[in-house]
This record gives sequence, structure tokens and C-alpha cells, in this order.
Amino acid sequence: MPKDTLFDITLIVPRSNPKRIRWAQEVDENLRAVGIKATRAILGWDGVYSRVLTPPPATVGKTHDEGGFDALFIGYSMEVKPDPYAIYDSSQFVPDGANFYLWSNTENDRLCRLINDTVDETTRLQYEREWQQLGSTEQPSATIFYGFDGLSVQELGFNMQHPIFGTGVATPIGRQDVTRSAEAARYVRQAISHVIPRQEIIDTILDGAGTPGVTTPFPPSTEGFDPSLAPYSYNIDLAKTLLTAAGY
Repeated sequence: MPKDTLFDITLIVPRSNPKRIRWAQEVDENLRAVGIKATRAILGWDGVYSRVLTPPPATVGKTHDEGGFDALFIGYSMEVKPDPYAIYDSSQFVPDGANFYLWSNTENDRLCRLINDTVDETTRLQYEREWQQLGSTEQPSATIFYGFDGLSVQELGFNMQHPIFGTGVATPIGRQDVTRSAEAARYVRQAISHVIPRQEIIDTILDGAGTPGVTTPFPPSTEGFDPSLAPYSYNIDLAKTLLTAAGY
């Protein structure tokens, strides 16, 4: 690895969407600007499913170099009543569930289950807002934008078992103090989110048809959307500061 490279990351990009390939290239270039050596792997859906969405048990949680994945550009069509449980609860890991991120977080699980089980609407909406605060901070996925229909979303989903930006055990801080591994990984995910030029992607690639994303799966058209949360800004300097906080 070159001396000025902090670490490598492979970005899987489904080849079915030419516009997605274009914004993946922009993110790739911006990652390189902060010292992260990004490589794009443009795959057909068979490759995406076999590596990420329905991998064999032997490669679940593995990095791209080990036959799994590092990060995936992907889109969703959201429900009017979002269900974070289905895609984020730790009981829903692939290959049997839809949590391809492999995010295991006690507070996330608690809120996902409360959202699912709570009948009182006011209370449920409060849990949804609490989940969005958590999701925005933790960034298991970097939500890029919401589509013009208000229910579709595009994101960069992370492998939360990756030793650098998932568990953080291979970050400099994580190596020095294992109790700070998760903190260091969070800084790295936040840094990556800050190199995504959300508004530029919307303006130049989508002809203005979208709004910058905050969290998946809560677009602004949903009742529980938290308007107090702002999308991550495009800020190369802040990304570098966050990477420094992770020990790089």
C-alpha cells in the first residue's frame, strides 16, 4: 500500500443503473482525495447477490478481498410506514434476512423492536425519530438522496463487520485501544459520508430530481421523518479531521 494511502475500499456498483455508476465514480475520486484508495467493482445482479444480498454462509461478514464486500451502492423503494427492523435488526442478517450491512447494535435492536411493537402512534413516531438520530450518527449506510417520488432512496451501505469501518479493530485507534474500536469505525464511516457530494449529484446527474438523503429508510414523505436532522455536508476537510480522529 502506498505510504500516503490510509486504507483500501472496494465499492460495488450494480451495472444496471448508468447514473449510479456516474455518482460512484465521483465518490471514488473524493475518497482518493482524503487518502482512501477506492476501487469500483461494477457487477451484474448475480454478483451483487452472491457477494452481498444472499451470500453463502462462509462469506457472510467477509471483506471484498475475502469474497464478501466492503461497501455497496444500492437503491430501495421505501414504505409509507418504514420498517427499520427488516433491514437493520441483528436478527435479520443475510443470507436469510435483509440486513446485508450485518449491523449489530443493541440500541438499534431496541428501537427497531419498539417501532414494530408499539401501537400508540405518538409513541411509535417518537421511537422512529430516536432511531433516525441513531442512524444518522452511526451511519451503517450513507444515504445519498431521496428520489422525486419521495419514497425511493439511494445509499452506500457498509459492511459493518469490516475491520476498519465496521468493527474498527484494524484502525490505528482500535489497535491501540480495543474499547475504542467502534468509535474509530464510526469516525471513518462519517468521514466517507462527508465526501459524498449529494447536492452536486442531484444537480448534475439527476437534473435536480431528488433531495439530499439523511437516513434509510425514513424519507421526508414519511410521517415519522425527523426534520431536525440535516444531510451530511460535502466537506473534505471535515472528512480528513474525522479520519485523524480514527488515528490516521
